[in-house]
Amino acid sequence: MMLDPVLLSRLQFAFTVSFHIVFPAMSIGLAAFLVLVEYLYLKTGDELYERIYKFWSLIFALGFGMGVVSGLVMSFEFGTNFSRFAQAVGPVIGPIIGLEVMSAFFLEAGFLGIMLFGWGRVGRKLHFAASDTGTHHEQSGCRPWPSRLGGPTSPSNLRGNAGHNQMEKFER
Repeated sequence: MMLDPVLLSRLQFAFTVSFHIVFPAMSIGLAAFLVLVEYLYLKTGDELYERIYKFWSLIFALGFGMGVVSGLVMSFEFGTNFSRFAQAVGPVIGPIIGLEVMSAFFLEAGFLGIMLFGWGRVGRKLHFAASDTGTHHEQSGCRPWPSRLGGPTSPSNLRGNAGHNQMEKFER
């Protein structure tokens, strides 16, 4: 049996996407749970909530890290496995993926650092604010994809130029 390079590329990308989707889904679900548990700890002062928060925040951090790494691999596979696709839509989808990476690396990772290492080092309200803001950003990171792909990149805003797509405007 001859293995077609296109089939192998699709199988590799399918494996990467299947692996990647587990971690953002887990992080999004844990985000709301962590905010709730920390709120209950601050409200009641019960040490059980603190222990629950500290345990699940480590799971959250592991899921976040694995999601970032597998997402980085996925973006490289666009260029290596589907070079003609990347060449055609790169000017459109490239800035969108770049925005996603920058916000994940800087904003979410900064808040995650306060969540993990700020316990006892920063005030309770600041720690809760970091947890709340970071986890809300985690949850909102999944929402813009449909609007990003249907908003500025809708066909009315694209102009084809010798096989390349370019955005004419960023607003709707």
